[in-house]
Amino acid sequence: MSNALDKLLTLATPDPNATKKEVLFTAYDDAASHLVDLVKCVPDNKSDLMDEQEMWIAQWEKGMEALLSMSLAISEAGLVLSLEDDVRQAVRQGERWTELWKAHLDLTDALEAVVDAEKEKEKEKEKEKAQAEAGASQPGGLQLEGKPASTTATTMATMTEKETDGGKGTKKEAPRVTLSETELRSAKRQQLVMEVSVPLRKRVKHVEEEELIERQDESEEEEEDEIEEWHTSPCESCAQKRLPCVGSPSLACRACVSSHIKCSMSAGKGKVKTKAASTSGVKAKPLIKVAPVQCPIRNKLRRQASPEVLTISEDEEGGCATPPKTGKGKAKASRSGSRDAKAVVGEAISMLMDLQERGLGLRKKQKGVEAELEKWSQEVESMERRLRSLKDKL
Repeated sequence: MSNALDKLLTLATPDPNATKKEVLFTAYDDAASHLVDLVKCVPDNKSDLMDEQEMWIAQWEKGMEALLSMSLAISEAGLVLSLEDDVRQAVRQGERWTELWKAHLDLTDALEAVVDAEKEKEKEKEKEKAQAEAGASQPGGLQLEGKPASTTATTMATMTEKETDGGKGTKKEAPRVTLSETELRSAKRQQLVMEVSVPLRKRVKHVEEEELIERQDESEEEEEDEIEEWHTSPCESCAQKRLPCVGSPSLACRACVSSHIKCSMSAGKGKVKTKAASTSGVKAKPLIKVAPVQCPIRNKLRRQASPEVLTISEDEEGGCATPPKTGKGKAKASRSGSRDAKAVVGEAISMLMDLQERGLGLRKKQKGVEAELEKWSQEVESMERRLRSLKDKL
């Protein structure tokens, strides 16, 4: 009877270790679910959402600290912990986003520091110029003995400030609106986005448009040069061979050029033109003698108008001599604009290279985190095996 009563008493009394286990596991489950929810609510990867990304990183770090502390407490208590697939995927994705956004934030902070340093230098230069101008404009009689013009100018300015407030020496300042640190940082980041990214895109587009226009001009020039006609009256060689006579009006046909034979179509420019006009059935226009005239020739888009002398003289047999061919120059962009575009493109390429190097470093860190997770899972499995062996022995 005594043994039975002892067993009943032991069963009735609650086990304190069981309550501790339940508390630890519930806390661990809460931390893991919080991390999964954070991964589901990740902000977009945009430059305009840097403040939201920074807040998310802070929440993620707090959640990871809580999860690690609970896992350590569970391992110290000698309990078995099993990682679920959802938690593993959430941890991997969260670590990737944190590493990437930290790199972006570090880069923006570096840019802000550079911009602030340049602005401070400009302000110092402006102050020095103003002091030099004040010292040069101030007469020599007003300068104090043993002091330069700049010091006297500053003393005079302080005296005028004191006199404005009735000689009391106090200066009334207008109320200024003070912004918080987060608002100032967000405003600086927006200014950097507007100053760095927008001009780069505009310049790159401008260069691409100029290249497209040059290519279009080249294709149009080639089409104009390669105009050919079907000769209604074929040459002697084509008529004998019964081949189609195709070529430009004042040059040999294709067949004669390929066989290196003299073509009757290229026996004189005036004769060729009169023959073509008579055989084609088109009435020849009346020939007019034109004196040498100086007139500007209109070029295509993005080309400068160059005045040239255009002479037309009548040939002996009624034909007109062809005017001299003018060289077709390609449109060239200004050197200063091209240099600026090249410099901007070079800066963009260097920034991309830095981002790629940082991405490689992030990948290495990610591999290290995955290796640590694997080691952790192996340790958990070893602990489970030890507990099983202890249970079997008991």
